[in-house]
Amino acid sequence: MASTAVAADKPSMVKLAKYDGPVRKMSKILRDKCIMADPLLGKKLHERLAAQKAAGKIESEQWYQNPLKWLALTGIANPYKTVFNELRIIYENGEAFLEQFVKYKRQVFFGVGTGDTEIGLLYEVCDKIPPATLNIYAIDVQKFYLKLFAQQLLILSERLRHKHHAKSELWFQGYNYLFEDVKRRQLRLHPDFGCQMGDIGIALGNVIGNFENQHEILSQFNRLNTQIVILGVHLAREPREMDYVFKLYRDNVIFNEFARDAYLRAGGDPKRKTEWVIDKKTNAIRAFAGDTELFYSKKYDLDDLDAAMSELGFGKVEFYIHEQSAICIFKRSDHSLVPRGLDV
Repeated sequence: MASTAVAADKPSMVKLAKYDGPVRKMSKILRDKCIMADPLLGKKLHERLAAQKAAGKIESEQWYQNPLKWLALTGIANPYKTVFNELRIIYENGEAFLEQFVKYKRQVFFGVGTGDTEIGLLYEVCDKIPPATLNIYAIDVQKFYLKLFAQQLLILSERLRHKHHAKSELWFQGYNYLFEDVKRRQLRLHPDFGCQMGDIGIALGNVIGNFENQHEILSQFNRLNTQIVILGVHLAREPREMDYVFKLYRDNVIFNEFARDAYLRAGGDPKRKTEWVIDKKTNAIRAFAGDTELFYSKKYDLDDLDAAMSELGFGKVEFYIHEQSAICIFKRSDHSLVPRGLDV
């Protein structure tokens, strides 16, 4: 995940509830002021795609360049029913998430995608939270998803303002960046907010399962000085259940088109068939076209995830499970492990 891009120093968070008027006007405000884009991102992704194709493994940053293909897979067409399962967990355990949001009022969302569960989490919290200011950051490689998320937040901000008689505020900043290119200095609170106690890092929808190098992706929470981590993951199941889920990937026409998209953009052979396999050693589902890996999705044993987070200085708060999905809350347990002087 190494990168040479230089991030901007001065983000301009936008107070969403500040704007009234036609949707078209609000959309322009969101586009112009809420989302910062890495000017080198397009070139970088193009160069990395060529390198990944040559190396035989296309990474998840490339999968979402056609955003509508993933949009078609977030509902019932998704083999893990991720959105339904995570929303069920959120609605049944809202108080547990509220407790974290009351204390830590800066939330950093990693890979918002279509934003269904992320907005569901914020709605659940905002329905219960006392009047407050929330500073929301979102990082995604696809700008379309950030625009969609910002529009959803705009509606939420009006709901929150109405509920609490204008005493609550939502501030938002989106980053159209790779995760590793966002610097800690960019995640600043609005100056009127005052002292803050730390961040909540949130990655729902099995975002971390898209990365084979687990230490590298989980280390992003350390690098950005996160105090609370909320992870939505897919669970590894018994062999019979995994075989069933595997078939839902393999036989899903929409998912096959999604998995092949980046490969074809990289000049891959359209005549090569997609071969799906279960990697039982790592609890991962993979897809290949010849020698090129198109898709990778890790499924989790929660004891293993707990151990991996513990190595990074995070202790388990609670794990919530519904069917084949889990949302896990971790809290930093050793402040000495926070990297100092990096990306300030």
